[in-house]
Amino acid sequence: MDNRARKKDLGWEFLNSDVEGSYYGDDGSWGHIDEDGSGSYYGADGSWGYKDKDGSSSYYGANGSWGYKNKDGSGSYYDSDSNATYYDADSNEDIKTSSENFFTNLVGNALGLGIAYYLNNQEEEKRKKQIAKEQRLKKKAHIQELRLKKKQHAQELRIKKELINEEKQLTKQKEKEILFKRIKASLFNKKKIMIGADLKDLIGNSINFVIKFLKDEGFINITSTPIKDIYTGTEKRLDKVKEVCINGQSWFKKDSLFPYDSEI
Repeated sequence: MDNRARKKDLGWEFLNSDVEGSYYGDDGSWGHIDEDGSGSYYGADGSWGYKDKDGSSSYYGANGSWGYKNKDGSGSYYDSDSNATYYDADSNEDIKTSSENFFTNLVGNALGLGIAYYLNNQEEEKRKKQIAKEQRLKKKAHIQELRLKKKQHAQELRIKKELINEEKQLTKQKEKEILFKRIKASLFNKKKIMIGADLKDLIGNSINFVIKFLKDEGFINITSTPIKDIYTGTEKRLDKVKEVCINGQSWFKKDSLFPYDSEI
């Protein structure tokens, strides 16, 4: 097979390799194999395929090639010239046949062994045609299944993208609200904004929760200091807030006002 054909069949080789991780081709092709063995491939030329975690896979090349493997390792692959590669169950070995080789063998056998052997080959040809018919039906079923999986995958990506965009919009809106609160405090209240919670409501919460709460309220000058008071038998827990001090003041109510740039 020349380099051009091999490049077009890269998806089949990728899906049936032992690699784990992602592949990104210079032409825009990409694929990914997860830790459980499942994965997918999308070629820039329109080829595509998938692989389930049980080892079964399907591939449809843009040049007319296609192939599949069952979970026991058996299967077949047909290149763009209809040359076939068959895979035995639980074996990496394959058997290659082609219409050209078959025709050559057929003529040689008919001439060398006579009419009887030729007729036997005719029966074999019928059997192979029946197998090919069954495989075409399997191919259609695999293509339909693959198209459905591709559609579902695209829908999942679209929903994920929408959720990310919504999260970004909410974050931007929250930042605008906090900025507006600071501007309003600077113009009308000497930078003072309401703390928003009693001291007792902050004590005992996690440090990350308290810092986020204060930032969401509009405060900008927040630092944390670890206290080494955790030892065997203590009831205290890591990352819990023991004290909150604002500009040296360690007591406040939720409606207390402090400049938003206070040292906390």
